[in-house]
Amino acid sequence: MLRTSGLSAAVLVRREADLDAAFQQQASYLFYGDQGFDLISRTVECTKAALGLKVFLNLAWRGERGLGDYVARQYDTAHRFWELARRRPGFVLPYEPESNIVCFRYGDGDQAAIRERLMADGAFHLTSTELDGVRHLRVTVMAPATDEQHLEALLDAVAGGRITT
Repeated sequence: MLRTSGLSAAVLVRREADLDAAFQQQASYLFYGDQGFDLISRTVECTKAALGLKVFLNLAWRGERGLGDYVARQYDTAHRFWELARRRPGFVLPYEPESNIVCFRYGDGDQAAIRERLMADGAFHLTSTELDGVRHLRVTVMAPATDEQHLEALLDAVAGGRITT
């Protein structure tokens, strides 16, 4: 949700002392003697590339408000999917979404088979989950270009219609 690839990590704190406290470690294979200025004691990734830089650059470019607006927009788009789906016959939505994830069922058939059909077509990527022991489809709104046309096309595709995007 922070507009980076999946491999990124960052620990953001308001006070520098909190960051130092979060990374208090005893690791003689890493820390020994006076090494001067060294960021290894402040990195999540240790010896890997500075993956947190992706988060920092997005934050620097878009700002807190820009990232916040993006997340809010994805939440709103997921909520719109929920609104559209609950108006259609055959769709069952167990709860109103509070994030960018919506779980739903279509009909009484095999939900996994619906997912497999959509995945084979390649236009949409859905996952599934069990809620109270019942399989549900699960859509996660992440792409910034997702709009109402995409949502309607996904609903049509789930219901067995022709997939168009």
